[in-house]
Amino acid sequence: VQIGHHLLGAQVCAVFLLDKEAKKLRLVTAYGLPQESIGRTIDLTHGASPVAEVIRTGRWLYLSDLSASAFGDEDLFGEGAKLLIPLMVKRKILGVFAAVSTEPNGFSRGDIRLFGALVNQAAVALAAQEAMEAVRQSEQTQRELRGRLEELHLAARELGACASEEEVWRNAIRAARNILGFDECDFAVREGDELVSRANLEGLSPPGAPRIHKDQGGIAWRTIQEGRTLFGDPADFPEAVAAEEYRSFISVPIGERGVFQAAAKRENAFTEDDVRMAELLVGHVEEALRRVELENELRAQAIRDPLTGLYNRRYLAEMLEREWERAKRYGHPFALLIMDIDNFKLINDRFGHLRGDEVLKGVAQLICRTVRETDLLFRYGGDEFLIILPEMNGSAQCVATRLRRAFVRWCAEEGLDELKIGLSTGVGIWDPSVEKSVDQLLREADEAMYRAKRKHTSQS
Repeated sequence: VQIGHHLLGAQVCAVFLLDKEAKKLRLVTAYGLPQESIGRTIDLTHGASPVAEVIRTGRWLYLSDLSASAFGDEDLFGEGAKLLIPLMVKRKILGVFAAVSTEPNGFSRGDIRLFGALVNQAAVALAAQEAMEAVRQSEQTQRELRGRLEELHLAARELGACASEEEVWRNAIRAARNILGFDECDFAVREGDELVSRANLEGLSPPGAPRIHKDQGGIAWRTIQEGRTLFGDPADFPEAVAAEEYRSFISVPIGERGVFQAAAKRENAFTEDDVRMAELLVGHVEEALRRVELENELRAQAIRDPLTGLYNRRYLAEMLEREWERAKRYGHPFALLIMDIDNFKLINDRFGHLRGDEVLKGVAQLICRTVRETDLLFRYGGDEFLIILPEMNGSAQCVATRLRRAFVRWCAEEGLDELKIGLSTGVGIWDPSVEKSVDQLLREADEAMYRAKRKHTSQS
């Protein structure tokens, strides 16, 4: 609730937990509500309400305007927008997380996705807490499991710090090895109708790892299709394709994205506690993968131009400084190529701004096809583009010439040649033998481009 308020901007955040009979919800913690409301219960058996709907369906519910809602409210939140997300692990509903904005439509799609990631993490943590409470029933079991729970919490922290999918898989394998006793294990992800191994006891799976097609069946595919954990003796499962020496297995779905499997050669190697540990670990792995994907998506949005997909000008300063430092360190030249579409305004005036946007996207794709994969492409301004050409000097002019010629052909193909639009280019060269700052290099390329533009204007 603190994160929901301070980082995500909700005026009210609250957590309701479901009782054992699944008939009542109890408010256990909240931000933005009176202290006396803590402990208040909601009877799910009487009347319709938003939280009752979430418990019944197991689905998120976003009421953009409570004052216009068809549901009766619980008289806790007032008016505004309310987001209700089930606290759920492996289809088991533990409770409901509520976030409220005092403004109608107060949460954006991005806010809602971030709330979802937060609630999923909280649900996994609650499930882990339930597991810890269950083991307290037996002192002997508690002693045996304490070390494994510590490993699980350590794994959760390490997975939460992973910055890439590869890091997640490495940490997942290490944690599984420390927490579970097995002779073999594998994390596999779904790619269409195939399951592809991502990591096993030997580490990250190499390219070309074996694939299991959906038509081949097997316990892995059954686990995904049924969305539940399977464990026991492979001999008791007709679809099992494990080697005969394996007498015990656990197969846990990683949401809808894949499956974790562990196998042992001894009978009854895995207990209910092992299954619970495996499910909790897989829950942390799944949330780590979601977080990494979301972070990558947010980073891409921060450094990419939304129209063309090229890097944006904000990212240019960072990359230009990085290339300048690299070129100085290794004594290599590099070049900047700035391009501007001449008479681009005529396209907007004649065909409209939508067609202008299509032209900008088409030019971006043309540049991508024309330059090297190692070159870095940026949308520099409205109809300006910039390319960083690593380890290139005089030949940058050849690249500029090739781009101008390709642009002329492309304009003819697009029916734009009658407008007499053109591509003005300017090149700046950084050479290790000459002292030149990044700003000077940019100015050199920019001035060259504007000289070319003035020349084209005078000729037309």
